[in-house]
Amino acid sequence: MRALWSVAAVAVTLVSGAQTASRKYVILSSSDTVAVEEVTRAGSTITGELHLLNEKASVHYVLHLRPDGATETADVVNDSPSFFTGTIAFGGAAASIAQQGRGPAGRLSAAPEDMLPVIGVSMGLIDYVLRLHPPKTGETVQLKVLNIRNRNPGTLSLKRFARDSVLVDCDGCMRARATEELRVGLSRDGGMAGATRVETHWTVSTM
Repeated sequence: MRALWSVAAVAVTLVSGAQTASRKYVILSSSDTVAVEEVTRAGSTITGELHLLNEKASVHYVLHLRPDGATETADVVNDSPSFFTGTIAFGGAAASIAQQGRGPAGRLSAAPEDMLPVIGVSMGLIDYVLRLHPPKTGETVQLKVLNIRNRNPGTLSLKRFARDSVLVDCDGCMRARATEELRVGLSRDGGMAGATRVETHWTVSTM
């Protein structure tokens, strides 16, 4: 599996400081850059800036995490009016958030507590899911997900072939009724070290 990401494009930089880490992900298709994403985790929040170069669009998101690492709320800002801007509350947090007036200007949307946030092109959110629900070798984990860009529900499966490789299959992560397959190489700490998506000729690797 190592050859799958040897030409990859995930640049990972750890920022010194307690419980703070920043990572940069770049998706390439042949010689073209599809997307660039910068993600910072600080305490109980994960902040992402996703730039979709082929769409000429950007997404900003902030996840607020529960003590167990699951997402309580996701604040989302899309610079395109065709996509969702507002706060998504996972579980029973919607009422209290409405009273607090927290989150970006926009709508407040509720989602089931057992769902996890994804965006089809976001490697940072796939990394988050992999770290939260790491499968054992030979095991397949099935999860419910919600695309926080367009609010499409979907299902995600993580199948671990070896110590350092996982197959990620997501039905609905990018588009409704469409399945994407991502082959991920794992870093020593269980996160994404690189990836390929065969049908789109994408690579995610270090710069």
